[in-house]
Amino acid sequence: MHATLKQKLDAVHKLRFQHAIRTLCRVLSLNRSSYYKHFSTQPAPRIQENQPIASLILHIHSVCNKHLGAYKITYILKRDYGINISVGRVYRLMKQLQLPKISSDKPHVSARPPQNTNCCHHLQQNFS
Repeated sequence: MHATLKQKLDAVHKLRFQHAIRTLCRVLSLNRSSYYKHFSTQPAPRIQENQPIASLILHIHSVCNKHLGAYKITYILKRDYGINISVGRVYRLMKQLQLPKISSDKPHVSARPPQNTNCCHHLQQNFS
């Protein structure tokens, strides 16, 4: 069976009440320790810490009519909620939440004068 590790783990997890886990792991050539580690581990502490911050970022973004970038959200988190967090972390969380990034640099549009293609031959040089 040519399946990825994730597919094998999900198959064992779905069939665990119908067959013994030992048998399922042997048939799928999967280590039992891999199965138990995959389904018994808890998320990392940083991921657990990021979840309430991400919900606050989403709340701030929706309250402020979606016009705030990472710098201003960082400032609001520090001012209103007392959360000292870096701009990069806020930006990364905004990217995970698929919020649009707001650029403070506005595009510079300049009008160019039309170019004159008719050039006068003042020096009368011949390069041939």
